[in-house]
Amino acid sequence: WEKRSQGAVPQTLRFQRTTPSQFHLVVADKWLEAVKRFSLAIVSHVKNVQMDV
Repeated sequence: WEKRSQGAVPQTLRFQRTTPSQFHLVVADKWLEAVKRFSLAIVSHVKNVQMDV
């Protein structure tokens, strides 16, 4: 493991390893945004239902 961090792994391999993680970060970011909107919609819907009753 230490050999890897010291540069035993070729640069191309290291680059390929960072790209997917950045991609996952972007996906997670978008997913969190969607979840936030979804939960906000549910909360506002519940509030509207409570007001109607």
